[in-house]
Amino acid sequence: MNKDQFLKRLSELLDRLSPEERRDAIRYYVEYFDEAGPENETRILLELGSPEEAAAAILADHGYDTPGAESAESTAKPSAAEAVRGAGQKAGGCLKKIFSLFKRAFLFCLKLALGCFAAFCAVMAGGFVFFCLAFLLAAGICGFLFSVAGFMAGVVLLFTDLATGLVGVGAAFVLGALSFMVAMLGWKLLLLAGRGCKKLYRKLKTYVRKRKEAHHAKDAEN
Repeated sequence: MNKDQFLKRLSELLDRLSPEERRDAIRYYVEYFDEAGPENETRILLELGSPEEAAAAILADHGYDTPGAESAESTAKPSAAEAVRGAGQKAGGCLKKIFSLFKRAFLFCLKLALGCFAAFCAVMAGGFVFFCLAFLLAAGICGFLFSVAGFMAGVVLLFTDLATGLVGVGAAFVLGALSFMVAMLGWKLLLLAGRGCKKLYRKLKTYVRKRKEAHHAKDAEN
C-alpha cells in the first residue's frame, strides 16, 4: 500500500464525518506525508498502521462509534481460535509422541521378557538333555567297568567251578559289550548335542545382530 491508496481508503472510511471534517482530517495526513518526504513514505505508513486504525482513531475523536473495534474483535476471535487449535494440535502431537514411546517401551519389555523366558526354557531343556546323555555315558562306563570285574571273577571261577565260571565270563562279556555300546552312544550323542548347541548359538547370535542392525536402520530413518 502506498500513500495515495492509504489516503483514498481513509477517505472512504470517514464517510460518517461531514465534508469539512473529512477534508481537515485528510489534509492533516497529507501534510504529515509531505513533511516526511517521499523517501520516508514506507516508514510513515508503518507508523500510522492500517487505514482502518487511523479512521477508528479519527471517528473516536469526533464522538463516533469505532467500527474498527468490532473489526478488531472479530479479527481477534479467529486468531484466538487459531491459537487454541494450534495448542490443541501441539498437545495432540506430544500425546502421540508419548504414546509412541510407551508403546515402543512396552514392546521392548515384552520382547525382552519373551526372549528371557525362551532362553530359560532352552537352557533348561539343554541341561536336561545333557544330563540324560551324561547319565547314559556314565551308566555305560560303569557297566563296562562292572563287566570287566565280572569277567575277571568269572576267569577265577573257571578254576574252581567251570560251569559257573563260563556263565560269569559270558555274562560279563555280554554286559561289557552292551555297556561299551551304551557308553559310545552316549558319547556320540553328547558330541552331536554340543555341535548342535554351537550351531544354535551362532544362529542366535547372527539373528540378534541382524535385528540390531535393522533396529538401528529404522531409528536412522525416523
